[in-house]
Amino acid sequence: PLLEVWPLLRRTPLSPGVFRNRNLFRALSFLWCVQIFLASGETLASDRTRGWLFRIAHLFGPFLSDSLLAAAHLLLRKGAHAVEYGILAFLVYHAWAKPKDPSRSSLAPALGTILFCAAYALTDEFHQWFVAGRGASPLDWMIDLLGATAVTLICSKSNSRRDLSVHP
Repeated sequence: PLLEVWPLLRRTPLSPGVFRNRNLFRALSFLWCVQIFLASGETLASDRTRGWLFRIAHLFGPFLSDSLLAAAHLLLRKGAHAVEYGILAFLVYHAWAKPKDPSRSSLAPALGTILFCAAYALTDEFHQWFVAGRGASPLDWMIDLLGATAVTLICSKSNSRRDLSVHP
């Protein structure tokens, strides 16, 4: 089994061959969903990450105001939502996208990816509702969806320009 995986590990992330292995992307999509679930726990609650950011920032710039750090913390947290779901969209899109076929719409894999990410983001917000120090937020869900949609559009445009020659 390790010998079968070794050629996949030797490829660079930008190697065209990497995009051909949909099963690898399916496994990575699952693992990323697990990571999102674990990151939604109490450990990364806003109160805890604020403390980390403030301590680190004061080491490098003790002159920074608390209001500036609070704004940076908010931007960092909301940006993390977009990036987290952008990565999920990238993985899910490549797990299910097929080679460009003029007889088929290229819209289906993109819509499927966006719908999957939107649904998973809803379950993530629902999960956070029950976690101490966390809460469900429609704004976070919209930011998740924005990140997923942006990356899906990039992937879809990229897919229409190259032949993926996907293997099942």
